[in-house]
This record gives sequence, structure tokens and C-alpha cells, in this order.
Amino acid sequence: MSFEDLVRKGRTHDFDKLPKVMWAATGETIPCPDIYQPMKETRNSIQHFCAAEDDQSFIWLSLQFIYSVLDPLIQKHFGLYAINFQEDHDIGYDYVVGCLLRREIKFLMPPDFEIHEIDPHEELKNASPAYAEWYVASIKALT
Repeated sequence: MSFEDLVRKGRTHDFDKLPKVMWAATGETIPCPDIYQPMKETRNSIQHFCAAEDDQSFIWLSLQFIYSVLDPLIQKHFGLYAINFQEDHDIGYDYVVGCLLRREIKFLMPPDFEIHEIDPHEELKNASPAYAEWYVASIKALT
């Protein structure tokens, strides 16, 4: 099934049951269950009780969920990269990348990955050595 078919013909399931549905449909487990579980709990509290607008922890958790859980799935099954689906297409994904680098969130890079508006060295100045090494290795793998 293509991504377009999924969007047009797909069926929604209870968020709580997604790991079981995924296992039944693909034989695969949800990547990073340690991120899926808190996202499930946070989503439930927002859906039923509303969340504070300035809840920075939800922003952090959302980014982790997108790039640790969803990104590997959409890349594997549809050949897509989450980084290409940010909301401001006019400026590109540079500022999203900057945010991910500052928060040390690993993400998949498309073959044509390029940044022009930010300085990755500046964004990585407070990063752990392991994360900085991951970024450098990921960039080298593209060339």
C-alpha cells in the first residue's frame, strides 16, 4: 500500500492498540517503546483533560515521538523522511534541524539533506560527544 492509499483508504485505530495492530499487520514492533508509552499517556491526558499551552515537555516528547518512532516507520515502509514534512516549506527544514540538534534527537536524513540557514557546529556546541559523533557520521554517510 502506498502512502497515498493509506491516507485515502486507511482506517484509524485506538492509539492504545497501535502496537498490537502494527504487529498484526506487519509482524513488527513499535520502535522505541520507551517513547511510545509516555506519548500514549500524554496524548490521553490532552485528549480528555486538555494540556497547558506552554507545556515544553509535550513539545520535547512530540519531537522524540516523530523522529524516533514515526520517522523509521515511514522511511522503511514508504521511503519518506519526517524532516521533509515540517510546516514551513518556504524556509526549508533548517530550523527544525537546529531544534533537533540542540535537543539531541536523532533523525533520518534524506539523500539530498542540506542545511543553509543554521550553523550545525553552533547548534552542537553543548551536545554530548556521542550525539555529535552520530551527527558527523550521518553526514559522512550521505556523501
